Amino acid sequence: MHKTFPAIILLTLVCIGDGSALFSHQSSAQSSATECPVIAVSCPDTCEANKPLTFTATVIPDKLDQEISFSWSVSKGKIKSGQATSTIEVDTTGIDPQGLTATLKVGGLSEKCNNTATCTVCIP
Repeated sequence: MHKTFPAIILLTLVCIGDGSALFSHQSSAQSSATECPVIAVSCPDTCEANKPLTFTATVIPDKLDQEISFSWSVSKGKIKSGQATSTIEVDTTGIDPQGLTATLKVGGLSEKCNNTATCTVCIP
C-alpha cells in the first residue's frame, strides 16, 4: 500500500548580506502511485579557509517504506567524514571554500522521485 501526501515545498532562505551562505530548496509533488520524500541539504552559516564545513541532509518524511542510501560529492575540498550518512564534514585545507557546493544523491527512491539536493556556501 502506498501512502499519499499533498504537494510539499520546503524553502529556507539564509540572508546573504555578508555573502556567507545560501540554503538550497527542493520541492516534491506527490502522486497517488508513488511516495516521494522532500530532500534538502543545509549549509554551514559561515566558512573559513582551512576550517571544516558540515553539510546535513533532511529527508521528509524521515520514515519511509523503502531503505534509502546517501551519496555525497563536493565541488572542491575533500569529504573528510560522513560519506554514506546524512551528514558530511568537508576538509577545506589549502582551498578557498567560497562557492563550494555539496551535492547529495539519495538512493533507493522510485525513479519518479527527485533524488538530489545541493547547497552552496559563501556565495560571492
